[in-house]
Amino acid sequence: MAEAAFVIGATVGTAFNELYAAVKNAVLQVAWCHNYCQALQQVLNMHLPIFQQICFNLQAPVSEWEQRYLLSFSQKLGEGKLLLESCLQLRFGWANAVSQIRYSRRILKLQEDILLHLQQLPALNTLQLQQINNGLQDVREQWDKDHAEVMDSLKGGNSIPITEWARQLGAAGKLADEDQQGHRLDELTNQDQILVGIDAQIKHVKSLLLSDSNDKVITIVAGMGGIGKTTLVLSICKDLEVRCFFEDRIHFVTVSQSPDMRSLLCTIWKEVVGRPVPQFQTMEDAYRQVNGKLRSIMPSKRRLLVLDDVWSKAHLENLSFEVEGLKMMITTRHAPALQTQNSHTYRLDLLNEMDAESLFCNWAFGQHSIPAWVEEPQVVKEVILECKGLPLALRVIGASLLTTCGESPAAYWRVARDKLRDAKPLGEYQKDALLGRLQTSIDALDPMLRECFLDLGAHPEDSHWAPDFLLDTWVYVRGMEWVEAVLALVELGNRGLIDFSKTTTSVDIWRAVECNSARDLYISQHDVMRDLALQLGAIQKNHPPYSHCKRLLMPRQGENVPSEWQSEEAAMAEVISIHIGAMKEEDCWPTGLAFPHARALLLHFQERVRQRNHLPPFLGSMCKLKVMFIKGHINNARSTDVGDVVELQSLQIEGENSLSGFNLPKLEKLRDYGSDDKNILASLCMSRHLKVLDISFCLHVGPILENLGENWNALTYLRLLDCGGVEKLPQSLGNLSNLHTLELAYCHSLRKLPQSFLRLSNLKELYLRDCGLEKLPKTFGNLRGLERLSLEGCIRLQHLPESLGQLSGLRTLWMGAVDKMKSLPAAWEVGGLALPLLGSLERVSCDERMVPCWKALYPPGHPLPEFQLYPKTQA
Repeated sequence: MAEAAFVIGATVGTAFNELYAAVKNAVLQVAWCHNYCQALQQVLNMHLPIFQQICFNLQAPVSEWEQRYLLSFSQKLGEGKLLLESCLQLRFGWANAVSQIRYSRRILKLQEDILLHLQQLPALNTLQLQQINNGLQDVREQWDKDHAEVMDSLKGGNSIPITEWARQLGAAGKLADEDQQGHRLDELTNQDQILVGIDAQIKHVKSLLLSDSNDKVITIVAGMGGIGKTTLVLSICKDLEVRCFFEDRIHFVTVSQSPDMRSLLCTIWKEVVGRPVPQFQTMEDAYRQVNGKLRSIMPSKRRLLVLDDVWSKAHLENLSFEVEGLKMMITTRHAPALQTQNSHTYRLDLLNEMDAESLFCNWAFGQHSIPAWVEEPQVVKEVILECKGLPLALRVIGASLLTTCGESPAAYWRVARDKLRDAKPLGEYQKDALLGRLQTSIDALDPMLRECFLDLGAHPEDSHWAPDFLLDTWVYVRGMEWVEAVLALVELGNRGLIDFSKTTTSVDIWRAVECNSARDLYISQHDVMRDLALQLGAIQKNHPPYSHCKRLLMPRQGENVPSEWQSEEAAMAEVISIHIGAMKEEDCWPTGLAFPHARALLLHFQERVRQRNHLPPFLGSMCKLKVMFIKGHINNARSTDVGDVVELQSLQIEGENSLSGFNLPKLEKLRDYGSDDKNILASLCMSRHLKVLDISFCLHVGPILENLGENWNALTYLRLLDCGGVEKLPQSLGNLSNLHTLELAYCHSLRKLPQSFLRLSNLKELYLRDCGLEKLPKTFGNLRGLERLSLEGCIRLQHLPESLGQLSGLRTLWMGAVDKMKSLPAAWEVGGLALPLLGSLERVSCDERMVPCWKALYPPGHPLPEFQLYPKTQA
């Protein structure tokens, strides 16, 4: 027993000393996080003597609690050592600005965790405890200060693309010195504008597309994955001549390798017909109705239907319509299989040497050519040549080697060149060779960001999705904090590994961080990059650095889970993603499956009309499950059927579901879109940790309203969309002291807000869209922290309260379609610029008739807020 005590003490003591050495090294070598590392070093210096004394004088026998505590501490110290070693490898400059924020915050978190562990040492005296408590307070104050700086950089000024924000963050000196950047911010190119070698391609395809030939109605754009087919057709769709030819009747639909044909036909109906989708009984019925409707509306109108990523002739036949005036443009890797008598094909070539260099340099250096400060430009050219002119490879590899003046010696580029040379020759359809080249970009990521990239394979192919499930997985499974998870998402976007929707701006990122919800963000991933995530995630434990099988992800939609999931290794998976067809009976699922280590589950059922599916029996084995996302219609499921998910912290439901009797004591986030499940809502009553509640299309909101302010004091985000049962809000609403965002939309029966509403001192965002409100409280101006307010569509609202002019922090106001409002409060005209509101207001969205009312409040020559006419057009 004495020997065991000595071994445990020595293990923890060694881990402590190794971390101390790593911190000391980082203080000397890493400029960008010097202050953070120095603060951590001071903490270790202060408590090292007593810690060593305790570790090396453990008394046998060591209690079970002491063993767990010391081994847990040893693990935390080891993680800290790896973190500091990663900091040493992170290059300096604006190119890694977001990484530096993430790492700085992780060092602060490490310091806090160490202090919390030290706080539990049994031999501490009162003075030592006070020193630790003071240290914790210092860490948290620094944490809040850093958080404020990053948030101000996101929400300040105008909305800008997120990649531009990252560059500005570095340029502003928050994490890098301006002298070391090598070139000015205005010399950098926005990624959305990087279109190289595409003009001639657009001209050629346009000539095919706009011809008057009636016997060639299908234009096929063909080429290997990553060659730029989607980029080309999107550019053609935006071309002014094309838009005029088709009178803006252009519809874009992504097909993918394993499509849900009925769902695609529903999409085409919504896009082309523009009316509610009827209830199609079968795929054949859907095709018949869509084809018939197109024939009835098309004869006198030209229309373009773009089918992106078509893999088989069968898929094309199910989406082809013999309708006069309809033309189709298709992207595919398999042109020979799709060619018909009424089609013509344009095959995309790889970029020439000059265009390849321009594209690569835009991503690697922020300019069109190799900078003069590069030590060995020939080596950089050799790296470019190894990308073989493939746009996706040039983009991703260029972004992974992102660098500025003075950051990287010639050896850095030689290593990159040699790694690329080890990849196989790149043939026209050799996907393995392409993935081998792209893998060099993933190898350049830090360990945590690499795990984040591999998790991207959980989402179905060729889909756009809100990243909440992904972010919650990183928080509750990977151990990241929410801010760090959002910044990791931004960094993956900056490196070209995912794509944000083109409307995403820095303000959207700020809102995601502040609201603890990313429902307004939408991301997608090139199918080649998803294949890479799946391939690297499947590498076995004897192929470092990907340690072991952490994920079970279905590459394509299937009718059942893969047979290899019944192995012992598969049972160790932490993240499981299932994209599957109909499961009408419980026995459709394979027996014997169990995943006791699973902590995140994405379950995506293929959409079927009136088809309810059964949850898998193995859900009962997932006793550690923390994050669950269910999409599809589910039969009534009871906790006795699938086990108790008491560890669940994030639950997202999309579709009609009924989950009865579940005990969710630790649930922090619920997003329920369309289930209208009163059982799951009732089970929330005892969930005192709830922070995010997002409910849509629900009539049974009674349990929600009854518990507002009673049990859910931790709530920071509350959204009720189209919940017809909301007639009034309880007075207990005012008890939600932590509420940051409140959104009530399409609650037509809601006539007024409770007086207690004005006690929401931390409320920053208030959206009251299309509600039946007749007036706002007279003391509305008490919400002094409010920054964004929407009253759009509140057609019964006639006046704004005079006190609203006291909102000194309000930046954005939406008040379009408030038809009964004819003027602003008369007292505002007298107050003029003395009104706090006029000093803070940056944007106003309103009907055209209200713009003069706002302008009249400002003296001549004074800067005005930006006005947006409702609907959104520039005034």
